[in-house]
Order: sequence, then structure tokens, then C-alpha cells
Amino acid sequence: MTTLLKLNILGNLSQQRCYLSTSPILHSWFVKLTNVTQVNTEAAIPKHTRKRNYPLTYEQRQFPKFIGHTKTWNTFNTSNLRDGKRKAEIVSDDLFLRQFIYGTWHSLFATELIIKRRHNMIILSGLVTRTIHPRRMYFLIDMAMQMCNKRATQVATNLVRQLARPVRMKIEDDHSEVEYTHIPLPNTLVSMSKTLLHGNASITTGLNSTISVRHAHTDIQVPNFDFYRRKARLDSSKSYRDADDNTSPYSYLAPVGLAITSAYMAKYIVRDIAAYVGPAKDVMSLAKVEIKLDAVPVGKNAVFEWRNKPIFVRHRTAQEIAREQGVNVAQLRDPQNDADRVQKSEWLIVIGICTHLGCIPIANAGEFGGYYCPCHGSHYDASGRIRKGPAPLNLEVPQYVFKDDSTVVIG
Repeated sequence: MTTLLKLNILGNLSQQRCYLSTSPILHSWFVKLTNVTQVNTEAAIPKHTRKRNYPLTYEQRQFPKFIGHTKTWNTFNTSNLRDGKRKAEIVSDDLFLRQFIYGTWHSLFATELIIKRRHNMIILSGLVTRTIHPRRMYFLIDMAMQMCNKRATQVATNLVRQLARPVRMKIEDDHSEVEYTHIPLPNTLVSMSKTLLHGNASITTGLNSTISVRHAHTDIQVPNFDFYRRKARLDSSKSYRDADDNTSPYSYLAPVGLAITSAYMAKYIVRDIAAYVGPAKDVMSLAKVEIKLDAVPVGKNAVFEWRNKPIFVRHRTAQEIAREQGVNVAQLRDPQNDADRVQKSEWLIVIGICTHLGCIPIANAGEFGGYYCPCHGSHYDASGRIRKGPAPLNLEVPQYVFKDDSTVVIG
């Protein structure tokens, strides 16, 4: 009954142009929308399609190219209720919902808010300037609809109050024969002197015989527990704070806490002093580099970094060793024997920087099967010696020591 009454009242309010707000902007806006609604009444005219004829909405017939020009019509005429024709009974609800959303989120929508109804669903369309969680949006929209229903109920109640008049009821019973029951309160008198004992109190235990009652007992013997007490606690009248007792919580908790705090403080102090006196970590990392030779297979070349320079570690084959040892040193630009460049014949360790202009050569390339510099065409053999090209010197050999058969330390 409330829903039907609400729809009828809202329909009458919309037809009579009774506005929800006295704002002049809202007034002119509502009149404009009402006029547009009355003009566009052909939203569901059937239109021929490829498959069959069926009624089309305004958006299906004429897709809006400029939403700013057609947003007003879309808001009030894109409903599927009653063949797509907007009725006045939901215009007031949408107007209240729009005002509520605009008042809740200030400057949220970048475009006009379009309200569409599809059966029991309300669809809000518009571009927003920030992200709003859907739960919050649904909660506020539901709150707006509840407030709208409450407003319609209040309007209906006010109209009913004007029609309904109070009925006078004549009651002849004046309750004169009702008997009231009163509980009398006793008068009490409390005196301090009557509550105290005076003299010897007595109780009766037999015929004509009384026994006196003593309230202070000084002849009771208390058991002696000195055998179980420690020497520092023999006097039970003294507190453990006054006695030389080390069993109190403070006596062992305080030293333990102080010891833990001191240990942590000493730890951080020693760490700071060691970090300040000792060398920096970046210097230590650049000083020496430890390389595992197990990761370099036979015939392959691996690249490592030492002091921001590339290090070539080459695991030479037996053919490469024999070939480099048989080279005539007198024909080389920078004469140097192969035995002088390696500590172990199977391992070649050089700095991978071309001695011409500092480029990085390519391993396993060139005419001599060693290294090739793509910048200016310098060719190195498998011992790192210059054989062809503009480079004047051989590849530099860094200082290194074999820690064991599978580990080498460079630096």
C-alpha cells in the first residue's frame, strides 16, 4: 500500500511541477527536462533490421556522437519500462538520487550523471575523476533510495493527516472506586552506641548458667617454623627488603636485564669501531676476487669482474697449448713466451681490454683462434699475444695465485 501511494503522489507532484528544492538552477533544469521529455515520445518506434522488426530505443536508433548535446534526453528517456517511455512517477526519484550523489561526492563526476533503469536495476553512467569502491557506491545509492522512500512516506502521511480527523471518545469511568494499597515504612533509629559491646557478653548454654565470651585471644601458641627458614629470614616481622635476602625478584632480574643491555650496547659499539677502522667493503671487494675454475669447461672462455675490469679465464685444450708453445717469438710484435704468461699451461688468465684503445675483445674469434677486437681489427692468439692489427702490446696478465687445483685468487 505504501508503494502504490508513493507512486501516485510522486506522479502528481511531477505533473504539477512541485519541486523538491527551491534552488533556481534546479527549477530551470527540471522544466527543461520536462519539456524535452514531452517532445521526445517516440523512443520505441519499430525499425527494420537485417533479421526482423523489433522496437529500438533512442540510443539504438541514433547513437549520440556528442554526449554533451544528448545527455539530458538520455537521462530521462533510456528506460525499458513501459516500452521505453519514461513515466513521471520515477522522474522525481531520479532527481533526488542525482542531487544526493552530487552532494555526497563533490567534484567527482567529470560529466553529467546519466541514470538508466532496467526493470529492477538502476544504472549510473558517467566519467569520474577518481576511483570509488563499488561497495561504497552501492551503500550510498541504497541510502539515497531509502531516504527517497522515507520522504515519499512523509508526504503521504501529511496528506492522510489532513483527511483523517481525531474522534472524541467519552469515558465515564473516573476510577473513583480503585483502592490503592500502601505499604507502611517502619521508623528506624540507628545509634553508634547501641552497636558496640559494653561489659562482658554472655551466652546461655543451660538452665540458669552463663559462659563468658572473650574477644581477644593472647594465649594461642603459634607454630614455630624457624627450622624451615633461612638465616636471613628468621625474623618474620622484617620484610625481605630490610633483610639481606637475595631471593627477591629485583635481586636477580635487574642484573640479568643490565647484562643483556650491556651486551647489546657492546655489540653495536664494537661493530661501529670495526667498520670505521677497517677498510670499506667496496675496497675489499675490489682488492681480490676468488674464482672457481670448475665452472669453466675445456675449450671455453669465462668472463669475471675485478676492479671494474673484465677478466678472461680460458681453459685451453692440448692442441691450443702445443700450438702456442711452438710459435716463433722473434716474429711477434711484443715478443713473449707462452710459459711466461701462464702459471699452469691449461689456464690462461688475462685482462680483457684491448691494448689499442680499450675495447673488449671477443673470445674464440679471429684468425689465430684466440681473441678478436671488433673496434679496429686486432687479432690475439690463445696466449693473449698480439698477432695482427693496430694493438701495440699483448693482453695484460694480472697477478693471481692458485689457492688449490680448482680455485684461483686474482689480486
